[in-house]
Amino acid sequence: MYVISMGQTLIFAILPALGREVGLREMQINLIISVSALLFSFMSSRWGRQSDQWGRKRVILIGLLGYGIGNAVFAYGFHLGLSGLLAGTAFYLTLFAIRLSQSFLMSATSPAIGAYVADHTSPQLRTKSFAKVGAANNLGTITGPIVASIFVGLSLLAPLLVASLVTLLAALIIAWRLPNNSIPKLEQRAKLRYNDKRYRHYIIATFGVFLCFSSMQQTIGFTLQDSLSLNAAKTVIYTGIVLMVSAICSVFSQMILVQRVNLKPLQFIRRGVSAMVIGMIVIVIFEGFVSMLVGMSLMGIGLGLTMPNVYSGASLTVESYDQGAISGLVASVPSMGFIIGPVLAGSLYQISPTYPHWFATAIIAGTAFWLLYRRH
Repeated sequence: MYVISMGQTLIFAILPALGREVGLREMQINLIISVSALLFSFMSSRWGRQSDQWGRKRVILIGLLGYGIGNAVFAYGFHLGLSGLLAGTAFYLTLFAIRLSQSFLMSATSPAIGAYVADHTSPQLRTKSFAKVGAANNLGTITGPIVASIFVGLSLLAPLLVASLVTLLAALIIAWRLPNNSIPKLEQRAKLRYNDKRYRHYIIATFGVFLCFSSMQQTIGFTLQDSLSLNAAKTVIYTGIVLMVSAICSVFSQMILVQRVNLKPLQFIRRGVSAMVIGMIVIVIFEGFVSMLVGMSLMGIGLGLTMPNVYSGASLTVESYDQGAISGLVASVPSMGFIIGPVLAGSLYQISPTYPHWFATAIIAGTAFWLLYRRH
């Protein structure tokens, strides 16, 4: 989870500049990201069910190898564009196809890891274990841009190749060290659906959280640049600081708060969503860099409290032979938020810079209200 997250944030850090170097417009770059996120969401639930049949280790390796090799091929595609060997529509469609193929395979890793954790932990320790996995994911988010800034001096493509090497190394370690686990073979398993009353409150909470968070993440840079009159370089620095501190706060809540406090998953989720509500209120009421930093820190804490308990709580609602399926369902929901949230927030920002904040506040407040008063 660490290497996948590091590689993803690394790509987000360099893709705008890399795209402009080869003459791609912002809309073309965003389209690659959005469509690949849509495919990632669609395939996560399917790979989760596949891990129930093939075993977790095999599916984890498929995702890691697909991501590692796909990154290298993605870098080669950009090399063809930078060198002038491929241009125009043919170049763009080649990049598009490479990225979609990569997303198709890399979406296997997260649901299989979630199912593996559920397979090998007791119900009492499941939340703490998922919190450690979530912390690894956030550490990757923190270090991805740092790795990009270190190696981009060699070449714009160097960070992609470094991410490939690290991911393939992780795949080798897992192939060598991770034990195989057997999955009971049952015929005619019922397909898990998003609206199943056993776990739908976890699905709804996840969608609300990531619809809110992605809306904020998409517009932080615009808000800081416009409100503080920053140039492009300072905007990148200020935005990076806010996102890094938010990720650090998530790690803190996952490695400290979740590990030391004993609550039921839904109790943790309610507290996490409430922290996100407070964070959004701070951002809406106050203006400036400090308020954005405080608000996004609270958002990070809330996200760190929520997601491990979503995975844990949902896994406890189904039988052992459906752990891959439920993990895949949950893993697909954040991508849905990242598909819808940025589009809506970007459109609202064109009307008024404050509208995305009010939208995100309404979404997370509605989610908190629903979790607090709805009977499950």
